[in-house]
Amino acid sequence: MVERNEFSSSLPAMFTIVEPMGSDNLIWGQVGSETLSVRIDADEDVALDSEQPVYFQPALASLFGEDGQRL
Repeated sequence: MVERNEFSSSLPAMFTIVEPMGSDNLIWGQVGSETLSVRIDADEDVALDSEQPVYFQPALASLFGEDGQRL
């Protein structure tokens, strides 16, 4: 995950699934009623089923609309 710095923002997230992808993992969860996936290093630990802040840099995020198209 992105380390906290002056360019990062945070959201409270609840992660429930870890999907191994080789050298990376995708972790899946919820921010409010929205589904969120985050790519992390495979050796990074994630607490599942507990709310935790997720820090991200908005300029590096990939966001998609309800139609599945990238915003």
